Amino acid sequence: RVGDWRIYSQTLRNVTTGGDAIVTYTGMYTDVQVSADVKFTSAAGIIAICTRLGSFSGGIPGTGYAAELSNSGLVRLWRLDNWSVLGSYQISNYQPTQFTTLLLSANGNTLRVDVDGVTRITATNSAFSSGAVGFWSFDASAANQHVIDNFTLVELLQATATPTSTPTASATAT
Repeated sequence: RVGDWRIYSQTLRNVTTGGDAIVTYTGMYTDVQVSADVKFTSAAGIIAICTRLGSFSGGIPGTGYAAELSNSGLVRLWRLDNWSVLGSYQISNYQPTQFTTLLLSANGNTLRVDVDGVTRITATNSAFSSGAVGFWSFDASAANQHVIDNFTLVELLQATATPTSTPTASATAT
């Protein structure tokens, strides 16, 4: 991690201001989705959830994908190594002080961002196949400004169906 976080009112909040505060769950997650309920106590900075993170420098990931929510309600899907935007969505009538649920899924080379349970961004990118997951607070101007709750990590298992024999009825002479 980089920066500081604390539990306040049963939610995780930034302590670090003016820069990065990142928490990562190390591991080599391949097909995975992460989600969290996020909000701003006042409109400043950016909150992101991330997957397939890697090549850290000073605690900051140099590779992977991030689904960020700005304090204006703009959601962007980023590829971190070159800071290219893979897709974006503007939440209509956005209220930064209300929780928004973000979900970022990386399944094979298909990326998906859901906002409050609805898929809003899809992209295809195969630059990163595995890495850590986590969340990121950027440029908060005060402590406790970026609120994260209900963070989940789900590994997506790509099960292959195995054919089975199907019994067939046959006539029996009586």
